Amino acid sequence: MDSKSFHKMNLKKYKNILNNLQEEKNMEYFEKKYQILIEGYSPAYLSGSKWYVGKSFKEYILKLSLNNLYVEQLEYVRDILLTM
Repeated sequence: MDSKSFHKMNLKKYKNILNNLQEEKNMEYFEKKYQILIEGYSPAYLSGSKWYVGKSFKEYILKLSLNNLYVEQLEYVRDILLTM
């Protein structure tokens, strides 16, 4: 693409298209991904893993104390969910 055609593009139109393609990453989004993730493992494996935070990611987050600035388990599962 040359610079002349770039300046003729309707940037608002393309921005709106991109925004509609992006899925909002809210608590429900991460809960769905977490449920998909844990379906693939046995209860025995999950109980021994560092990233397993229980049956519900959402419930785990809601019960966390705001006094905890760093939670190792949360960092593990956050990294996994963001790379899925």
